[in-house]
Formats: sequence, C-alpha cells, structure tokens
Amino acid sequence: MPMAEEKRNMRYFLQGLMRQGASWHETNALDDYTKRKDLCFDFLIRLYFRDAKEFSLLRRHLPVLLKRNRGEEWVLACAGYVAYLGQDYEAACRWFLKAIEANPVNLDNWMDLAFALRHAGDAETSTGILFNFDYVLYYARTFGLPGRGLAGLSAFVRKIVRASEKKR
Repeated sequence: MPMAEEKRNMRYFLQGLMRQGASWHETNALDDYTKRKDLCFDFLIRLYFRDAKEFSLLRRHLPVLLKRNRGEEWVLACAGYVAYLGQDYEAACRWFLKAIEANPVNLDNWMDLAFALRHAGDAETSTGILFNFDYVLYYARTFGLPGRGLAGLSAFVRKIVRASEKKR
C-alpha cells in the first residue's frame, strides 16, 4: 500500500474513532481460535511510527473519548495501547485491567496486559497469563475477577498456575 493511501486510511480510522467509537472493535473469545481481532493496536502502531502529529492529537483527545464512552471496553483498551506505546507500562496495565473488567473473555486484552506487565517488571504474572491463558480466561469467566487491582490479579494468576501445574 502506498504511503499516501496508508496515511489517508489512518486519518479515516482516527476520524471514525473520534466520532463513532467501538464499531470496529470485536471480542476475541478463546473459542474463536483467532490470533487477534482488535485492529486498533495495528492502526495505532502505524500512526505512532508514521505520523507522530496525529498520534499526539489522539493522545490529547483520549480524555474526551474516555469521558464520552465511560467504562466501554474498546476505549479502555485504546487508552492502554496509547500508554503502552508511550512506554508508561504501569498505566497500560491499569487500563488493560479495566478493559478486562469490562469484558473478561477478550483474549486480546489479556495478551496486551501480559506484555505490559512484563515491561512493568512483573514477569511472574505476565508468564502466568501467557502460558495459562485458557485457564485464566475460564476462571475469570466462571468465578469473576478477584478485585483489588493488579495485586489481586497477580494472586489470582498465581493460584491458577499452581493448580494447572498439579494437573500436569
């Protein structure tokens, strides 16, 4: 795709994001057997590397999007991506956890949280999620998330890892 066309597509994506929100966002459930359904991160990466001015505009507009779409999974994940790309991994972890709380069965959010946790220095929880995501999603869907933020999530994942190791 030529650079001008790609830049035009990114502009349309941003305008759509700011106007209509989540119409492009899909849940990637474990049962779907799909690598990734959420295309927002791919667009944001291109924007981040190819048009810093537009990415900066999105970053400045993000509080408006968050307020307008309060508690919606797609905007929480978008805030996580923006924080991740800005290398604020602790903020990315908080946003991805909020996205997971809004929709605990979306595998994309769990994977994004795992990578943000790894960069934030929590390799144990990150590895626990990455290598036991099927158990983590099952227990989160069945019993709900434990609460208490990232500390509660880390304890939750450690329990699941220990239980899965006993079964093997």
